[in-house]
Amino acid sequence: MGARLTYMDVAKGIGILAVVIGHVVIDYGGGRTPFVLALYTFHLPLFFIVSGYFFTYRPGFKAFLAKKCRAYLIPYAFAAALITVFEIMAQSVLGDRPVTESASYMLLGFVMQRRFTTLWFLAALLLGELMFWLLFRFVKSMPGICVASLVIGLAGVCYSEFVRVPIPWNLDAACVVVLYLAIGAMLKRHDAIAMLERHRWRNVCILTAVSVVCTLINLAMNGEPYEMFASQYGVFPLTIVAACAGSFAVILLSSGLRGLISDGLSWLGRNTMVFFMLHKSIAMPIMAKALQATHLDVAITSISGNIGLAFVIFLGVMIICCAIRWCIFAVHLGVLLGRTNWVQKKPVFRV
Repeated sequence: MGARLTYMDVAKGIGILAVVIGHVVIDYGGGRTPFVLALYTFHLPLFFIVSGYFFTYRPGFKAFLAKKCRAYLIPYAFAAALITVFEIMAQSVLGDRPVTESASYMLLGFVMQRRFTTLWFLAALLLGELMFWLLFRFVKSMPGICVASLVIGLAGVCYSEFVRVPIPWNLDAACVVVLYLAIGAMLKRHDAIAMLERHRWRNVCILTAVSVVCTLINLAMNGEPYEMFASQYGVFPLTIVAACAGSFAVILLSSGLRGLISDGLSWLGRNTMVFFMLHKSIAMPIMAKALQATHLDVAITSISGNIGLAFVIFLGVMIICCAIRWCIFAVHLGVLLGRTNWVQKKPVFRV
């Protein structure tokens, strides 16, 4: 694995940590704190920008579609089935509503996919990349592709702003994804990361400051945080600047990390799929119920407050997701997580 790919994996590792931490803190650690709002500014755009960075256009739509279906639809179907079974089992124990009603609700949700569970991300990314391929096919020139991506992104934002009803398979969000993909492609085309690396730590600080300031101004002007899941884009120019600055800062930071920290984050980055798909719908409820059943949640909260509880749940969530990932690869079913090969090579950790 080349150095550039490695630090992009590290960036994705930081991104998935931001996603999990954000969800855990919102549910168990005090809600939408300024820290969470800062994470929400860049954590999803980072993944879209990285996807655009590695996007390669090759003629042949059928081959491209088949590749993306293997990468996204197979994990989607696997996670949807796993989440549905988990929900049915939970309802059979808790008895909050009939099992048949729960099953039909889950099935309809995954088929229609309108911001349904964290799997909405895969649907939006799939449609976004398909639209981006079509832009390369018919527009051809990079300036034209960038302009078209901007128009498509603005169309998605306008729809979300005035309608606020997600289109099936999150087509409205996918339009915004196209814009981020174009930004990632331009990042690679102009080798912008290499230029920013010349003064890496200074630029990390500047980009972080820009992201934070734009986020605060956006929040003050609009009164709501940036959240694609809720179709909230705020003042969109500020949103884009904040998202890109935050994402670039993470990528630059990742390029400067070394040793065990880099290796651990790189491993996370190569295995983001299982964490992204299952942390909120399966791992978080398991941890919350386990702590509640043993009354440890009360004890932890009394000692260290909601932040302590969120930290314990976060650790448990990461362990559960790692265990699920290990089980999948132990039976050589890496394809369920979008891997093109059935067996994943064991990572080599460097000191």
